[in-house]
Amino acid sequence: MKKKALVSSVAAVVVVIAAVLLFRPQSASSPSPEDLSTGKDALTPFMFLAADDSGAVIASSDSTRGIASSGRTVWMGPSSRTNAVCVDSCPNAILTGDIDAWNSPVVKTPTPLLRGQPAVPLADGFQLWAPVRLGGAVLVLRTSKDGTTKATWATATGESAPIRIPGRAPTWGGTQDGPGVITTTEGSTTWATVATQVNGKPSLGHPFKIAGEGGNCVGPNGTSLVPIGEQARLVDQQGRTLPLDLGVTANDLGACTISRTGFITASLSASLGATTSYTSVLRFFSSKGALLRTVKEPTESIPTASRDGSTASFRTPQGIAVSTANGRIRTTYKGAIASRFTASGALVLLYPDGHVEWRKNP
Repeated sequence: MKKKALVSSVAAVVVVIAAVLLFRPQSASSPSPEDLSTGKDALTPFMFLAADDSGAVIASSDSTRGIASSGRTVWMGPSSRTNAVCVDSCPNAILTGDIDAWNSPVVKTPTPLLRGQPAVPLADGFQLWAPVRLGGAVLVLRTSKDGTTKATWATATGESAPIRIPGRAPTWGGTQDGPGVITTTEGSTTWATVATQVNGKPSLGHPFKIAGEGGNCVGPNGTSLVPIGEQARLVDQQGRTLPLDLGVTANDLGACTISRTGFITASLSASLGATTSYTSVLRFFSSKGALLRTVKEPTESIPTASRDGSTASFRTPQGIAVSTANGRIRTTYKGAIASRFTASGALVLLYPDGHVEWRKNP
């Protein structure tokens, strides 16, 4: 067997999964319980695009769906959109992006779709992505035919003045309602730009160069964990490297999350053979960088954390595990394949058949 490290960011992972979903044969079946229990290469039929306390947006190879927290399907849309950002509350959403356009500088993205009643009209662009809503405004990224990328903040009253970001093919490392990292490419250079809130208002940090491979994430105060050279380093919004070193290599930063209480990193690898098996090594750190616990799971597991940092979730062969901040598992929701924490601390769970459920006290 040949082992291959998976060093994509959370956003890139989403894009790759979406691509698999889009080009999966329509007759492909849902993963069996054996697939979920062994970590073998099983195509996930549904994935999260967005979720909050009121609803969720999920995607499959066939469609994108808006689901209310009652479980009712509110709307359905095409499966080709790669980004969904909820406005006011899910499943009211703006759908943007396209796999073909993300992979090519000459393919235009479809016109943004408004589903539900999102009161943020967007002017079209050659390539347009809207990945997040921060401080009451939607971040809109447009790349022109000449490769220039500009960002605006959009509200019901219009869009802000455009801000130039170096590079093209932007990806988003973060959720649709919290801080994250915009990564873009310019030749052989990869740029990172942190998007967060400052005093309740949306803000973009100063672009800085990072290694081309590796995950990334942003904490509540705008500090990001990104690959710098061969190491994963903490960087402030202006691109200045901070002294705290977790001792994690860029190659081991497949995914991560930062909360008020500490850090979680995930090293993702795949064993290639007749079938593909995944292994994830999750490391839980305190806010001062002390390693608290290491957890190894025979599946692709990307960690998430609650806003207050007291609770984490990650995928295991049995389902979604909920743990303390130091990685001690409290409970497992069997059969669930993905999870998101909401602003209130509720856990939203996604199952292979597209069923979504909300747990207020996970």
